[in-house]
Amino acid sequence: MKLLTLGNTRPLEIRPVLVTAAIVLGLLVISRTRVLAQEQEGSEATIAPHSESQEEADATMQTLREAVRANKRAFVARNMELAGVQAEEFWPLYEAFQRRMDEIQAQLSSLVRDYAKEYEHGALTDKVAEPMIERLLSIERARVQLRDSYLPKFLKVLPATKVGRYYQIENKIWAVQQYELAGYIPLAR
Repeated sequence: MKLLTLGNTRPLEIRPVLVTAAIVLGLLVISRTRVLAQEQEGSEATIAPHSESQEEADATMQTLREAVRANKRAFVARNMELAGVQAEEFWPLYEAFQRRMDEIQAQLSSLVRDYAKEYEHGALTDKVAEPMIERLLSIERARVQLRDSYLPKFLKVLPATKVGRYYQIENKIWAVQQYELAGYIPLAR
């Protein structure tokens, strides 16, 4: 099991969350398109549509998102060590924060699907690439703004050290998800 440490505190057990997140992120890209490697040396990979219907893909993704949410919540609970009033006040805020974060993740998923469609058709044009870059930056700003807007809310119910720990946990999970997602997305050509 891979362990992440937060300073001098006990390590974070992150493997179950990462495995589930990797599956979701991989299926996000693969459910829309898949890369078929050419056998011949020097030939480029091509992309072909996946045979699963969009409805089936959406249902699969929803099931996996729910699994990730459940695993993530358990992971956060295990590593935050909240009890009593802190737990009672934190969890409703956490759920609201996660719902908003899910909206941002949905925007990112949409961008990845749009990129996959464009990649499927060949090289991206500047006309197509520029709005995609703007969307990506907008998504990144929305994530930062959300975290900013929830900071005072979290600080009302938890001491700053626990809020910092929670943000560290969120950052580590986000970083691993982005790393995994990057592995599935080919560079623009």
